[in-house]
Amino acid sequence: MKKVISILTSLILATSVFAFEWGGIIGETSYTDDTISNLSFKEYADINMWMRAQFNKNLSLSGDVIYSLDYDFSQSSFASAATQKADLNSLFLRGTYALGDSGWNTGFSVGRIIVADTTSYILSQKLDAAGVSFTSPKSFTLKFYAGYTGLLNSLTNSVYSPYFTAEDTIIYSLAAPYILADFTASFQSLFASQNLTVEALTAIDANFGNSSYNRVYLNLGLDGPIYKSLYYALASSFEGILDSSTGSETPFEFSNLSKAEIMYFFDWNSLVLSANALYVMDNFTSISEQDATIDSMKYTAMFKTGISSSVKFIDVINLSVGLDAVFDSSFAYTGVQYNLSFRYQILDDLQASIYAAQFFYNNAAITDSYLTVKGSVRIAF
Repeated sequence: MKKVISILTSLILATSVFAFEWGGIIGETSYTDDTISNLSFKEYADINMWMRAQFNKNLSLSGDVIYSLDYDFSQSSFASAATQKADLNSLFLRGTYALGDSGWNTGFSVGRIIVADTTSYILSQKLDAAGVSFTSPKSFTLKFYAGYTGLLNSLTNSVYSPYFTAEDTIIYSLAAPYILADFTASFQSLFASQNLTVEALTAIDANFGNSSYNRVYLNLGLDGPIYKSLYYALASSFEGILDSSTGSETPFEFSNLSKAEIMYFFDWNSLVLSANALYVMDNFTSISEQDATIDSMKYTAMFKTGISSSVKFIDVINLSVGLDAVFDSSFAYTGVQYNLSFRYQILDDLQASIYAAQFFYNNAAITDSYLTVKGSVRIAF
């Protein structure tokens, strides 16, 4: 850590003139989130501080930190009612350079960065990593990064591992340790304005115990226009899993996640209509655990399809609605969920929003629906 600080300090001192910016966002959310019979009033408050130092036109340093307090008023004591989290969201050095007169550009990032895979369902989180990219004048891009998850905060980054249990601590708890490596090739306007992405992603279990859970993903993505304002996006991930334990080793497992979306963009008030479908096989597991529904179903063993729309009024008001039907992997109906979102940009540095969603179960044993209602205000400074 001392060496890293020394290098960054040297870079700053070696630059005679650099621009420095900083700011923050304070947010407050009042909400309720549970089955109808168990609803309680909750408050969530957070403060995020960010900075950016631009050393020259090619080199910059950016970072931000966050602290949050989540409080459930149905609990009797502060210890049981309060959930506190603190995290270094990002801190990375980024550089972009031209490779002579070839027309190619290269770039690098090192530090705590934000990463996402082609599908956005497998990996979407922070990562302590180093990466490099190369872009041709014909919009062909190669990207590679490698990183480690074991220093992340498991309270804000849920890294899936069947053999790791995070410590039950407040503020900061280390996540499951994985070594990740990603290679992506993107071809923009490859043919008829269509874009193709090919990605290889591997997650090596670095827990170094008696059991390990290793995965490799091959992702394919294709998107572009169909006709005028009608667009589509397709993505599929083929996963291989090697799950080992003491004295035995299971065979190499195969799984798949595939999604499709079609969108139409209107000139009127930035109106967008879209329809989507997602299928995930039974044994598919993501690196970043994400919620597929408001009651915390994960993206595994399911088929989900829905429609959504968003519209922007007078540049400061955004409204979005959505409706999704959820099935299990054998297409048995599980339930339906709607969501409504309203956002009002009152001033440049003041925003208010309202969000509501409800899930109705197709299960005679569950008489309640699951409800989420949130109202929030965010102030930037």
